[in-house]
Amino acid sequence: MDEERELVLDLLKNFNYIDEERLQLLLGAMADRICNGISVAEDQTQVITTAIDNEPDSSQMLLQMLKNRLTENGFPRFLKRSRGHEAIKYCVERPNIVIVEEFSGTGGTIIARVNDLKARIQDKANSTGVEINPRIVVCLLAAMKNALAAIQAEGIEVYSEFEMPASISQRIDPAQVDQKKNLMEGIEARLDRARMTPFPSLGYGQAESLFFLQNGNPPNNNFPVFWWKHLANGDAFVPLLERDEPNYDY
Repeated sequence: MDEERELVLDLLKNFNYIDEERLQLLLGAMADRICNGISVAEDQTQVITTAIDNEPDSSQMLLQMLKNRLTENGFPRFLKRSRGHEAIKYCVERPNIVIVEEFSGTGGTIIARVNDLKARIQDKANSTGVEINPRIVVCLLAAMKNALAAIQAEGIEVYSEFEMPASISQRIDPAQVDQKKNLMEGIEARLDRARMTPFPSLGYGQAESLFFLQNGNPPNNNFPVFWWKHLANGDAFVPLLERDEPNYDY
């Protein structure tokens, strides 16, 4: 319908596409924040990712891109680790822990990782009898405003180089929000929702995201219509974004 078409076109016009040039600017700002903004001692700091298993991860990609930037800023001796749980090994001599991640849609993953890290550090302190007072700082390349608010509500120190509002709820006339959400849910009804349970209506966590990093894996917080591959009538669908989603039934 015309109203649905207008909604999709409006969302596309406001899509946050991070190309190579914009990425380099964000990486520069992020490296400057880590090296000069948050005031940590180089020899007492480790920079880690949110990755915890053997699956490729966007935070690992980000750390790889940041490595030279950190050195350029005069901090070559930051300890850098591609899996977050490895921070436990070095938390006594390097209690400043900077967690880097490409994007946060709801804040849930970040909160879980930080809480788990704190618990593991406390366990180590209890088992060794050594007092450990970590400072954990989260640095995000991009994040939804609601995600940042959720992380901050947990008392976590967090920064993001780029913030985005929920693309319907926080961007358009409040009087039209319910109508626009209903329109999007009508569009989603034409997708084969059974391909993923639960179906991430309005994006995982209802984040209403519009974010894609060039050559990256688009978050599942994006509206499903932009990355879903099957229609409810059984037809295959070529989406705007190619996402590798482990919970999707291909």
